[in-house]
Amino acid sequence: MATLRPLPEGFRHFGHLPLELRLKIWHYSFQPRVVELHGRRAHYADAFRHGGSTPGWQSASNNPAALAVNTEARAAALRYYRIQIPLALAVSCQRPGDTVTHRGRVLYLNPAVDTVAMLGDLDFYRLSSFLSDIRHRDPAGIGLKRLAVSARWTSHGGAGSSIRMIFKTIFPELAEFIVYLFDSSLPPEDWVNGTCLLEDCAGTSVYKAFEAGGGKHLREGDKWMVIGKSQLKIMQLAFFSGW
Repeated sequence: MATLRPLPEGFRHFGHLPLELRLKIWHYSFQPRVVELHGRRAHYADAFRHGGSTPGWQSASNNPAALAVNTEARAAALRYYRIQIPLALAVSCQRPGDTVTHRGRVLYLNPAVDTVAMLGDLDFYRLSSFLSDIRHRDPAGIGLKRLAVSARWTSHGGAGSSIRMIFKTIFPELAEFIVYLFDSSLPPEDWVNGTCLLEDCAGTSVYKAFEAGGGKHLREGDKWMVIGKSQLKIMQLAFFSGW
C-alpha cells in the first residue's frame, strides 16, 4: 500500500528563481480587493484644533500581505498599490480634538482594480473631495475606477440624476458604480483587519424591497441606470475575518 507524502509547507526554492520570474509571481498574487472607508465622527473641538477641516477617513480593512513579507515583495506591492490614503485614528472621548491623523496608518490602494466601499451617508461635496484627492494622489493621474456607496445615500428623489451628472461631468473615469444594501455607517464592531466582499443579492427580499422603494430613482424603465461607463449594480456588502 502506497504511503501518502505530506504536502510541502511552502516552496523553499522560490528565492533561487530569477528575479524577473519572482516579480511576476508577486504581481500575480495581487488580486482585486474591496476596501471600506467610513468617516470619523466629528467632535465639537475639531473646528478649533483642526481649523474646521473635515474629519479624516477611517478603515478596518487590512492591507495587502505582500507589504510585510520582505523587501522585494514590499517594493513590488508599492508599485502595484500606488495610492496611500491617510487614515485617522479612532480618538477616544477622553481626548476630544486631539490630533487625528496617524502618519503610520494608511490604506494602500490600486485605483484601477480595487473597489472602495464608502459606508454610511455621504454628501456630494465630501465625495467629490475624496475622488479628487484620489486622482491627485494617483501617479497615473487617472483616479478611482470602482466605487460602492450605501443605498441610504441614494434614496432621495433626485439621487439618480445627481449621481449621473457628477460622474459624467466631473469624474468620467469611473468604470463601475455599485449600490450596496448594508445599512450601517460603521463596519461590525468585532471586525478589524479583515476583508470585504460585494455579493450578488438579486432576488432576495432586501433587493426586492429596495427595487420597489428607494431604488426606483435609480431605474430607467425596467433596468438600472447607467452610471459612469456601465450599468449600476445592486449588491450586498459582507465582512470576513483574516486575509
